[in-house]
Amino acid sequence: MTEIDFYFDFFSPYSYLASVLIAPLAARNRANVVYHVVDNQVIKANAGTTGRPNHALPPKYRYLRADLARWARRYRVPLVSPESVAHMDPTIPPRIGRGFMVARRRDNELTYLRAAFQKIWGEGVEMNEAMLRELASHAGLSADAFIKAVDSEEIRREAEREIAEASERDVFGVPTFVVNGELFWGNDRLEMVEELLRDPSKGVSA
Repeated sequence: MTEIDFYFDFFSPYSYLASVLIAPLAARNRANVVYHVVDNQVIKANAGTTGRPNHALPPKYRYLRADLARWARRYRVPLVSPESVAHMDPTIPPRIGRGFMVARRRDNELTYLRAAFQKIWGEGVEMNEAMLRELASHAGLSADAFIKAVDSEEIRREAEREIAEASERDVFGVPTFVVNGELFWGNDRLEMVEELLRDPSKGVSA
């Protein structure tokens, strides 16, 4: 069975959009999705990409909001930007990502992934400590046990390894898909991913 390595960040709306389609796409093509949560800011820095965040660039941010609305309409899913992004505690998104790793250890990765993306981008829930604790049940743990695991040294090291391995594979942003050694960046490349799955001879390295 062909594997699709899916690199995503819960703070990325385009990762949210990609997460809606990746599982059914894989099922149609008898492929298996391997989910890799990463910190997009670290991934970008490792690739040499630096600069101000999108919400600090008004023209670009206005365009992105319109673009996201178009994609959400096309995918027929809700998309609401989280509250107070500009003033958000920057430690929360990476902890939500580490929560996915905790959930994965209890075979609850997809339940957690869907719940987290739904809260953040489907409902626009503010990303804070309270929201993180609400995700605990989707990981199969009590809130206190979940927070302890998320902040443990073991899970922190696992997150660092995931990021390092992604950078070694030349992942420079999210969402990214790797199929048969070929890298595709962006939810708008899912059509190309499916094309390669259906006919491997169409790959650029074939």
